[in-house]
Amino acid sequence: MTAYFCHQSSLPEMTGHRESPMVKEVMFFTEMGYSAYPQEEALQRGYNNLMFPNEFFSAEKANELYGMYFEELQHCTEVGFDGVMINEHHNNPLSMMPS
Repeated sequence: MTAYFCHQSSLPEMTGHRESPMVKEVMFFTEMGYSAYPQEEALQRGYNNLMFPNEFFSAEKANELYGMYFEELQHCTEVGFDGVMINEHHNNPLSMMPS
């Protein structure tokens, strides 16, 4: 899952100005999901099941996905996003983001 957020905030009123200018920040968000498991197993057990068995985990696939997500986050900073937001879901296939 990838999402883009636009956040507006007011700056403190500036002397001599009638209105405070608005600032827009564009943020990038990803959950860094592990998606290399059999979809039929996820349908049967539940996509966010905390007891999803490790037998469906592939360290090689996780390494590839993590590298791809890391490059994606780096690219966001290079093309002008104001920031990146990360998520933390322990022990489930929805997120590979470390604590």
